Amino acid sequence: MDLKKAFSLLEVREVGEESRTITGIATTPKIDSYGDIVEPEGVQYRGPVNLFLYHDRTLPVGNVAFGKATKSGIPFTATIPDVTEEGTVRERVNEAWHSLKYKLLQAVSIGFKPLEYTYLEDSYGIRFTSWEMLELSLVGVPANPDAVIQMVKSATGMSDELVREIRALDKSCRRSIPLLSARDQHIQRGAVALR
Repeated sequence: MDLKKAFSLLEVREVGEESRTITGIATTPKIDSYGDIVEPEGVQYRGPVNLFLYHDRTLPVGNVAFGKATKSGIPFTATIPDVTEEGTVRERVNEAWHSLKYKLLQAVSIGFKPLEYTYLEDSYGIRFTSWEMLELSLVGVPANPDAVIQMVKSATGMSDELVREIRALDKSCRRSIPLLSARDQHIQRGAVALR
């Protein structure tokens, strides 16, 4: 299996303005919109893990330290440097920091390499029981439907009509994601489309 991604709402427990640190939960064992489960206690680390912006490995913005994985999740602390020299790196890390500070980015996503997994009964999902952590990224749209709903509920200044439209769109998308995931699973297992 190639690089996989799993998303989680960024539960910021603390934002250190001076140290430019954030703490939260990197992943939980909750079923994501792909129908997959990433078991937190199955994590393995091969080396240091960087913090990226938008899952783009060409956009590193900080370093991550992970706490002890438990059944409920993997805590982390990320540090974004305060770059003083003018240039691209300063602009990138400041974009990341300001996006966090003003809650424009409220989700994280892990990038991982599956090591051991099983297929979930009665679904097309996968339970990843052993996996290697490769990255943690700051993202704007998590795959976890509950995270999207929580962000909408916490949004201010939105009309009731707009909230209803967003919820209807979210519900519509959730119905189609399992179908696309099932199709992809069948193709990976060797199925071919009939025309």
